[in-house]
Amino acid sequence: MQRSSPLERVVSMAIPQRGPRGRSRPVPARPEGPRAVGLDELALATALSLGLVALWRLIVPLARTACCDALQYLAMAGDPARTVPAPYSHRVLAPRLVHLLGGDPATRFHLLSLVCLAATGPLVHVLARQLGASPASALVATAGLLCSRGWAFYLADPWLSDPAALLLVAAAFVALGAGRLRALAAILVPLAGTREIFVGLALPVWAWLRQRLGGLTAAGAVALVMLPGCLVWMWIVATVPSTGLSGLDRLSAPVVAEVWRTRVAADGWRWVANAFAMSLGCWWVLAAASWRDPRVRPLGWWLVAVFGQCLLGGDWSRFALYAFCVVIPAAAVTLERAARRGPLLALLAAQAAVPVLDVLAGRPALNYPGPSLVVTLMLMVATAAVLLVPDAGRRRPRGGSRVAAQAEADEFLDRLAAQLEEQED
Repeated sequence: MQRSSPLERVVSMAIPQRGPRGRSRPVPARPEGPRAVGLDELALATALSLGLVALWRLIVPLARTACCDALQYLAMAGDPARTVPAPYSHRVLAPRLVHLLGGDPATRFHLLSLVCLAATGPLVHVLARQLGASPASALVATAGLLCSRGWAFYLADPWLSDPAALLLVAAAFVALGAGRLRALAAILVPLAGTREIFVGLALPVWAWLRQRLGGLTAAGAVALVMLPGCLVWMWIVATVPSTGLSGLDRLSAPVVAEVWRTRVAADGWRWVANAFAMSLGCWWVLAAASWRDPRVRPLGWWLVAVFGQCLLGGDWSRFALYAFCVVIPAAAVTLERAARRGPLLALLAAQAAVPVLDVLAGRPALNYPGPSLVVTLMLMVATAAVLLVPDAGRRRPRGGSRVAAQAEADEFLDRLAAQLEEQED
């Protein structure tokens, strides 16, 4: 029997099959499922996270005194019945947990934040694997997040609700990537009591479901998933004593004008650059190279909610860090298929050491950092150059190498046909 060519095998699998009555019946296209993460691999990611958080805890000094937002959360942890301004008053989960733990609120809050920061690492590793990254690339991405400038900030100022919110956001994306919508709905309940950004998850959930269910059905499913979290948030707003503007009342022209006047107009381009450099740095550039990937684009809708926070406040670097659950896994995908992986790894290693510069300068804050801003911007430009400049070592075969080119094409088609056959089975 004559063996068909690889191209014929691929084309024959793409041609619609005939049903019993002669009607055309296309073969359903099943999306690539998440790569399984073994217990040993998850244990390695957990050990890496614990080690890096412990290392940075030794390097980054604690702020001498809590200020600004941290004062509100510590007041809530000391006395849950105390009235504080909104929206701090609605972020009850972390302060209530600290209050239940007992003891000194500052010490317990610090401990809770360390646990949340370390526990987020393995979840990010799973996210990268769900998008198709190899174990090595996923580990590099996990280490990059835990060594980012934004992550190091929460070791200097751990008395905030963000570490708990970051952990829950990562868990929500893992549940979404695994298709566990009931688990996702359950995670939104504590997240609603941690940070209002939970409502932004409706966008990536809808985009992810639309690929599988269609527009209207996906919208109905999103409503059911978001309902528990929305009910909990409405209950918190109605029952917790607070002062000032709350909820959608903060999204107003005076608030946006104040943010623009005090941040953007005062600092110009530096404030925008600061948001990207002081959050995830080079990882933004790597992630941008994978935005066309069909596995990444649905999750990218989360960035609408992330940048939407900038209309409500001036801490843009902290807000931008919430994009980690999309940026870090997407960057791992880029790193997986990069032609120049060596230079990229060198740049990422330099990026991981950047927080030390601000520690030495005594300026751990994100809004007005030390030399790390300029250094990170330079590293981001270098990362973009490595990705954009063609690799001279990978030249296309010319006329005299047509046989080699045909062999390479046949090999690719063989692999594609094998994958299609596995999906059919």
